[in-house]
Amino acid sequence: DQAQLDIIYAYYKNNDEGATITAAERFISLHPSHPDVDYAWYMKGLANYSLKPGLLSRFYRLTKLPKMLNLREILLKSLVIFYTVTQKVSMQAMH
Repeated sequence: DQAQLDIIYAYYKNNDEGATITAAERFISLHPSHPDVDYAWYMKGLANYSLKPGLLSRFYRLTKLPKMLNLREILLKSLVIFYTVTQKVSMQAMH
C-alpha cells in the first residue's frame, strides 16, 4: 500500500499529472478504507489543479474565468466524493 502512495508522489514530482491521477484513482478504488486514502485524494486534487492547458487551448483562446469555474467544479466534485467515502468508511467502522 505504501509503495502505491510513493508511486503517486513520484509521478507528481515528475510532473506527470495524468499518471498521478490514474495512480491515485487506482489506490482509491482498491483501498477506499485505507487510513491514508485521504492522501491519494489530496494528490489527485493537486494533479488536477496542476494540469497544463491542452492542445485545443493553442488554437482557441480561452478566458481564465471558464477555466477557473471548471477547476472549481472538479475540486468540488472531488471534495464531495471524498466526503462520501469518509462517511461510508466511518459507518463501516461503527459496525
